[in-house]
Amino acid sequence: GLDKNGMSDPVVYVDCLGESQQTEIFEDTSQCTIDHLMFFTYKINPDEFKQGKIQIRVFDANTIYRNELIGSFDLDLQFVRNQKGHEVFRRWVAITDPTGTRKGIQGYVRLSAVVLGAGETAPGHTEAEEEDDIGGDSLQSMILVPPEIKIDYKQLKVRVYKAKDLPKMDSFGRGSDAFVQVKFAGATVKTKVLNNSENPTWNQELIIPFSMPTMSDQIEVLLYDHDSDSKDDLIATTRLSLNTQLPFGPQWVTLYGAPGSGTSKEHLAMNSGAVAGSTYRGRLLLGMEMTDAPAGGGGLGAAGCAAATEAKKVNYTLRVDVMEASAVPHDDQLCIGIANGAEEWKTDYAKCEGGHVLWYAQMKPITLTRADDLSLVPDIIVNIYEKETIGGPSRIGYRRIKAADIFDPNPKTGGDPHARWRLLHPDNFNGDMKKEEIAGSVSIRLWLGRADAMEKAERQPLLRPTIVGYQLRAHIYQARGLPSSDESGVADAYAVVHAGSVNAKTRVKEGTLCPQWYESLKLDCELPSPLDRAPDVAIMVYDHDEVTRDDYIGRFTVPVVDLTAKMPKKPKWYALGVGDDEFPKSEPFGAVLASFQLIPAVKAAKTPTKLIKPAFKPCWLRVQMVGARSLQSRLLLPVNKPFIEIDCGDKKRAVKTKATDQPHATNPNYLTVLELEVDLPDDPLFAPPINIRVYDDRALHNVLLGTRSLQMSQFMPSVPVEERRETARAQLSKKAMPKAVEKIDGGNPEDSVEAVKKELKQLEKQAETGSASVDYISKRVAAAKKMADVTGEHKIHDLEKGKAHEISLEAGVGNNDANIDELEKGRTLPNVDPISLPGLEAEGNDADAKASGTAQDRSSVDAELELSLDQLPYGVYALYRAKKLKAKFGRTRHELVPVGDLKCQFEVFLSKEEKKKAPLPDLKRLFAPSKWVVRAYVLRGYQMVPPDDDGKCDPFMIVTCGEQVKKSKNDTVNQNTLRPTFYELFQFDATFPRDGRLSLNVMDQDKLKDDLIGKTEIDLENRIMSKQWLDMKEKPREFRAVWNPSSSCPQGQLELWVDILTPAEAAKTPPIEIAPPSRQDFELRVVVWNVKDAIFRDTSRFMNDIFVSGSLRGQKAQTTDTHWRSEDGKGEFNWRMVWPISLPMKNPNLTMLLWDKDVLNPNDSVCESVINLTGLCRKAFNAKTTQKVERQWIEMLHPNYGKQPQGKLELSMQLLTATDALAKPVGLGRDEPNQFPTLPAPNRPETSFNPFALHKVFYHLVWK
Repeated sequence: GLDKNGMSDPVVYVDCLGESQQTEIFEDTSQCTIDHLMFFTYKINPDEFKQGKIQIRVFDANTIYRNELIGSFDLDLQFVRNQKGHEVFRRWVAITDPTGTRKGIQGYVRLSAVVLGAGETAPGHTEAEEEDDIGGDSLQSMILVPPEIKIDYKQLKVRVYKAKDLPKMDSFGRGSDAFVQVKFAGATVKTKVLNNSENPTWNQELIIPFSMPTMSDQIEVLLYDHDSDSKDDLIATTRLSLNTQLPFGPQWVTLYGAPGSGTSKEHLAMNSGAVAGSTYRGRLLLGMEMTDAPAGGGGLGAAGCAAATEAKKVNYTLRVDVMEASAVPHDDQLCIGIANGAEEWKTDYAKCEGGHVLWYAQMKPITLTRADDLSLVPDIIVNIYEKETIGGPSRIGYRRIKAADIFDPNPKTGGDPHARWRLLHPDNFNGDMKKEEIAGSVSIRLWLGRADAMEKAERQPLLRPTIVGYQLRAHIYQARGLPSSDESGVADAYAVVHAGSVNAKTRVKEGTLCPQWYESLKLDCELPSPLDRAPDVAIMVYDHDEVTRDDYIGRFTVPVVDLTAKMPKKPKWYALGVGDDEFPKSEPFGAVLASFQLIPAVKAAKTPTKLIKPAFKPCWLRVQMVGARSLQSRLLLPVNKPFIEIDCGDKKRAVKTKATDQPHATNPNYLTVLELEVDLPDDPLFAPPINIRVYDDRALHNVLLGTRSLQMSQFMPSVPVEERRETARAQLSKKAMPKAVEKIDGGNPEDSVEAVKKELKQLEKQAETGSASVDYISKRVAAAKKMADVTGEHKIHDLEKGKAHEISLEAGVGNNDANIDELEKGRTLPNVDPISLPGLEAEGNDADAKASGTAQDRSSVDAELELSLDQLPYGVYALYRAKKLKAKFGRTRHELVPVGDLKCQFEVFLSKEEKKKAPLPDLKRLFAPSKWVVRAYVLRGYQMVPPDDDGKCDPFMIVTCGEQVKKSKNDTVNQNTLRPTFYELFQFDATFPRDGRLSLNVMDQDKLKDDLIGKTEIDLENRIMSKQWLDMKEKPREFRAVWNPSSSCPQGQLELWVDILTPAEAAKTPPIEIAPPSRQDFELRVVVWNVKDAIFRDTSRFMNDIFVSGSLRGQKAQTTDTHWRSEDGKGEFNWRMVWPISLPMKNPNLTMLLWDKDVLNPNDSVCESVINLTGLCRKAFNAKTTQKVERQWIEMLHPNYGKQPQGKLELSMQLLTATDALAKPVGLGRDEPNQFPTLPAPNRPETSFNPFALHKVFYHLVWK
């Protein structure tokens, strides 16, 4: 306790990656139950993540003065991420004072932390796992005590000796005003500042106390330039691992960062290590070790230390041969610089033409005096510069290479390594390179060895290779899956091929993410012989922009040595990336279908050029267009009349639907069949894409809402025509909307299962004999409708990932091998007894039994139900629109955001005759609007993420079905909970498809404006089209993740189930009565009898004025009267405290404090105990009876005095049912009705009087 009364007012701050959140303040206590959820969301790169920490800081809150730090604890994000389930669950950690002012453990914090990636869900835990039920029947066994954590006190000693080659950071002077700061486990300590020096010497030892075990591993060493009148400038950062790198040194640590002395965000990102540095920033001589700490842990410190004995140095020789560069984005005079440490050596300038430049320069041998340990030798940095007339050369690219990677332990004459082509990073601090993704490639030979050994290895003369003429034929067929670089969601793509000093590009293909070029580019180039010295053929893909600079999409390379003059039998798909094996790269995105020939120039004219476009033949694509769902508006205007346009790579042959707003603009139904003549190859490898665009018909122009490209090959038939025709017929027969069941059992005999089976067999026989009539399909569909059966291939949405994400192959004719027998499994509904409903107990009217039978005993699935349902008779394809994002270094990126779904079915026919034989389904009849009754039973929420920083929320539900909106009743709004209980039915009279989307929104009630916690959506239309769902006699409970657009992680879970009934079914099936587990009202009665062995706090007169306070979580504290002038540590009270309590209750803790009363100064806390009532409450709740704890003594502690008892308190306790409490009323304290039990006035000694009651003082002095 830090306050004058011996207690604290704790408040906890949690800091993570620059963001801070805090809990509420708990007054006058050393123990408190916080139960506060904090949520941090970031978009960071892996390097930033590895450096991230969670810092827990506990303060004593003060009203006037600054909060006083009690202690802190740090967790590395990487540590949490590496744990099972990516979480640390309910772990006790010891907090210590990071300043070292107060020695030893300053308290304990119990915490859970989970680190999730996008779309991941936090592990679930039961309520029992999150409770502190410590068991036991005695009061002493129910007391929460500090955890038994064995602490091993340690010291981190960091010796900072000196630095060299520091960059000039100020306008004046020749160096920096440098100091070093070390951070570890929440503590920070720094050296003195040394002014105006390039090579400062500190010789200081920095000491950071910490305790083991620890969840911190990274030791952060930051080098700063001190500024008196502004913020200190970060020069560079290095990090070491406590667990794997100590003891360390003395060793030189090489520092890297951004060029120059800038302070922009980009400079800070490199200088902090969040992005790999591009420039040498100096060296720092460090030593580190972990030692045992003195008793109590010691404190932070900085003291002088002896100068270091530096590691042994040796001489190395670096030989550099610079050959040529390719695909450089600047045609200018260029030179190559080789930098190591503060030194750099450059070639002469050479002219770059067409992105290609030749040097063939053999640089003089470079002698490097460096550490014997290669890991301590600074990286070799290859720089490429363009010549400037003012301000010197400007770097346009670079590449860092580790010394160990080019070291030759046994150099021999003639053993020169082969020149290697190395990809160059763009220098994004050069304005001209700000938007470039690469800076070309350089062919360079780097040979490093010990100087004495290299002297014996004769260097081979650098000879320009023999140049041989070749013709590269790059056959660029098509691309697929390109990322969009435009707001439109599509790209105007073209490819550029680089070979040696020449390049060529394809035509621009507009408005598609799957461009088809079918171009053979001929590049007459000169390449070195042998060809292993030639640069790889590089293919860059760009998105053309009319106004701004073309956007780079990606690249791939092909080694020249792998190419031959022979035309490959088949092209291959090359994945697009952004670099080579050493170059930072992202996940692959998109691919290009290509093949290559490398033909000697003398043979090129005689080598015929083959047409690469395969033979195509007229085919037909049939699209059974059902409709679009949940279309999102654009340009601030609501959706008006959307329509669909589809092409297969040729916009001139595109087909489109009519624009419609029926039955609703955001859920339009087209119910039409589009047929598109398309040229298809025999080999699906060359199949064109299917490009889908959704437009909104506005008054003046059409607005693109979303797009989608699909691979045609998945819909192309791969089985014989007759077999595929039968499959197509069966597939089409499954497209029936389930018939609204008007009769429940005992229906028309003609609709019996056996009758329908017979009809189905007759129809199949007609098909086999070829006697099927034109209306075969309608009869087949009618039969299927009688079976109320729906199955088929489909795509479903992985809502668990927070956005439309396809998790199965797109549907196509010939993709479904379902047996026809599955069609013959009919669905029947049982007779409905209005008294005994399905899922309810057959006997008895007990409300709890009903709730148990229909909710808790109902089967359940752990995720969204649609993830386990069978397939649908149509495909569901997510539509996307690009959203522009700004990334570091000024480059832009786009992410695709879902804007709706398209429901349709694709079929490919290889001939006109085949298409004619396949009948057209009557979609308007099959998917005609139908009426349904939707019942959503929402039970509970779990792990809700509060939108506000106070860690609390008041959840309620808003449920929409189409345009119908229903809200939770006022009495179901939960207060201050992250585990809301709703138990509410939301019923809608719906018409599909207009009302086919059910949206369940969990809201946080606020005074001004309610906030969305998260929502989940259910496609009701998909459910009634699923045979598996229809066959479920009882729909299971499902646990659905709820999502918020502001986060890529779920914001909690909802437990619910959904029934979809026909009006006839609904009329005969009353809604199921659901209710939350019934809460029970109790009354907690605590009698404070006596105190003994209370330690004196008033040492001036060795007596206490004792009183006792008690508080139950969430309710007002109560206090006894005062036992004045206790000279023997004893006190009598006979005082009753009463609190109403409603069960179940999370973490019901009773806090009892013993005080020494001071009239003029704050009261002094003597001791404290927190009694965990979880077990007692559970017994009372389950048995529904009164529970008693007989009179007994408990020992009490004080956090400032360790485990030494500071007093004892005699208590008894009753937890009465509401009925018993009403039948046996009692008063507070000793007030009437004073009964159950009767509490007599305490028998206190005559010396126990209030010294401020003057009449008692007079009586005592005169008469006694």
